[in-house]
Amino acid sequence: MAYSENFRLFTARMLCLALILFHLVYYALFPLEKGIMLSSIYVFFSLASKKNMILLQTIRQSHMIVMVLAFTAIVVSFIPHLLSVAVTLAFILEAACCFPSKVKHRKGKTQKAYAEPTDTEQMKMLPHS
Repeated sequence: MAYSENFRLFTARMLCLALILFHLVYYALFPLEKGIMLSSIYVFFSLASKKNMILLQTIRQSHMIVMVLAFTAIVVSFIPHLLSVAVTLAFILEAACCFPSKVKHRKGKTQKAYAEPTDTEQMKMLPHS
């Protein structure tokens, strides 16, 4: 189920709902905040779930983009009036890292864990149940 397109769209929609809820609460607490206007751009973009899903897949596939967004979120959180932008970036990162991939990766026969005991004398001394 996690590998279906409907589940990926559901994940993108849940990100959108979480961001809308955050923006409503944040605007109720800080109505004169200027940074909420910047982060609202992504909220409107996230309403288009398919495009948001493509963006989240792109972020998930590139480790460099994840690192840049994480560093940007940390730096922006210390700039006055831009806390909402930092939280929006953090929400995007969290959703992208938990975003299910398109295909299920299976381990091949050669990748299975295979351990052979090296000390057979200790194995003989172990009590068997």
